[in-house]
Amino acid sequence: MTEQRKGLLQGVLAYGLWGVIAAYWKLLDHVDPVELVAHRAVWGMLAFLALVLATGQLGVFRVALATPRTLGVMAI
Repeated sequence: MTEQRKGLLQGVLAYGLWGVIAAYWKLLDHVDPVELVAHRAVWGMLAFLALVLATGQLGVFRVALATPRTLGVMAI
């Protein structure tokens, strides 16, 4: 598969997922929005840490956390 076709496929999948997300949020209308945001933050951080560990980038991540400018950019 060429890079162009991969990019096209990824774009189509992204737009498809974006459409499905609306139905997903509709199913969660009974859940408190603060709870949803808290879950997204916690699970997002855990997924990020899993990716860092899986790719062996823990050392690079530690250096980034020790650099105030990089930490500020990541926070934004």
